Amino acid sequence: MADCVKTGAFLLEPQVNRPTPDTLPRLMQPFHATLSSVMPTTQTRYEHVLLDEHGVPMIAETTMKVQELALEHLAYGWSPEELRFQHPYLSLGQIYSALAYYGDHQDALDANIAQRLAEVEQLQHRNAPSPLRQRLREEGRLP
Repeated sequence: MADCVKTGAFLLEPQVNRPTPDTLPRLMQPFHATLSSVMPTTQTRYEHVLLDEHGVPMIAETTMKVQELALEHLAYGWSPEELRFQHPYLSLGQIYSALAYYGDHQDALDANIAQRLAEVEQLQHRNAPSPLRQRLREEGRLP
């Protein structure tokens, strides 16, 4: 209690527990940047790519899947440098390694992507459109 600051009727936490300008960059790092250290993984011949317990290729020291990065590269035409700008927690080495893995395993990863897209389409067709989507269609704002 001696370390606490009393302001009017409120008792504030000790000052040492509050973020300072020195600790903010560390606190603002993405949480997922440290999760892969607790997940069981298998090493690959690509320095920055690991396989998780389900055999899914992941970028080392993150929870980002290789196919997520590859999809952004393909869909938006982003260069490795632009991917780095969009994902500042990734190094260029991690990005190039993930893209190399994708290039060497493109058929399998593309098949997985197609399977997931088909599952999403099935779910969309199975579920009725939301009231918002239906109203936007009636107003001509959606096809």
